[in-house]
Amino acid sequence: MSWFAFALLCLLGWGCADLFYKLGSDENDRYSHLKIAVWVGLVMGVCALILLPFSESFAPGRKAVTETGVYVYEEGGVHLTAEDGSLFSGETDEDGEYMICYACLADDAASGEFYVDLEELAAASEAGESYEIRGEGLYKTLTLNPDGTYVFSRPGAGFGDFISSAVKYTPASLCYIISMVIGYAGLRYLELSIVSPVQNASGAFSAVAMLVFFSIKGTLSDHVEDFSPLNVIGVIFVVIGMVALAAVENRVNGRELKKEERRLRYGALALIFPILYCVFDTIGTAADGIILDESTGLGIGEIDVLILYGLTFLLAGACAWVYMLIKTGKAYNPFAKSEKYKGIAALCEECGQFFYVYAMAAKPVLAAPVVASYCIVSVVLSRVFVKEKLKASQYLCVIAVIIGIVLMGIAEGLGEA
Repeated sequence: MSWFAFALLCLLGWGCADLFYKLGSDENDRYSHLKIAVWVGLVMGVCALILLPFSESFAPGRKAVTETGVYVYEEGGVHLTAEDGSLFSGETDEDGEYMICYACLADDAASGEFYVDLEELAAASEAGESYEIRGEGLYKTLTLNPDGTYVFSRPGAGFGDFISSAVKYTPASLCYIISMVIGYAGLRYLELSIVSPVQNASGAFSAVAMLVFFSIKGTLSDHVEDFSPLNVIGVIFVVIGMVALAAVENRVNGRELKKEERRLRYGALALIFPILYCVFDTIGTAADGIILDESTGLGIGEIDVLILYGLTFLLAGACAWVYMLIKTGKAYNPFAKSEKYKGIAALCEECGQFFYVYAMAAKPVLAAPVVASYCIVSVVLSRVFVKEKLKASQYLCVIAVIIGIVLMGIAEGLGEA
């Protein structure tokens, strides 16, 4: 599946989750946001434990592999000869990169595809430097040395690798958890709050942050060289539509604030939620794009991100449960019938999270604005199931986002043709 399909599935999952978050929130329950966090922690934690045997950095029994040989660089290609005489050559793929499929004799699972930039290889050889390539799979590297030898390697796995991955991903997971809990708290005042345009702009902000980071790292061309005019126009439509939708809601809710004195009391407080949400969500999304990008060298794969995020949220949910127990003296029962919407929301959240990591791993800069537009799904579902009335201006904003997504879909289809 393409990044675009993953992004759409994520958008649908998180849009449905947003609807059920609204249905499961109670403005009169001061612990409503913590109860949602408990449910999300439960679902994500269980999924993380199920995925643990499939971890790419912590796979019990996986052994380190090293194979060596010689290579010949010729104009238009690279040819490898292993010590046992096995020959490996490559071919230019559809993106114009030279691809070598290496079949590891010691362990088939360690085999991988390596994309070689022939110009960079030539420059490294001329400078007397080694040229290292990270393969499609995690922790698999092919090093071409200036003396004409190559080394294929994959380290073993162990608890230390898992802890290393956990440390690398902690900043991103914490930012996401903080932003989500802030969002849950804000849902208590969703119809009362002033909805700030900056909340829905986090997707655009994170895309800009990633572009800056990749530019500093010197890998910007890897992420923007395949951008088409339709991609750019589509992103513009999506961002404008999201910001405009939030601005419209801001105006609509602002009128309602003037009608009721009780609502007015929450206005200033509610304004804090979207601002803080935007800040932490921007950092978390940008960090995910950077961490999942192979060229940054952080070396964390999609399955590991799901596991680490799930386990972190499980811990956060447990802390929320203990906090409520201490404060209320009563154990919260997440399986009570009244909590069903929170459970459904958590399931939808995890579904969206699964597709999100694959979309971000493939095309982080393009995927970020698309997945951030899940709010339009929530708006449409609220109109259908909750019978909330939408104004013409809100419909126009939704249509703008849809147009942007369609344009990006067309661009993806043309790119694959």
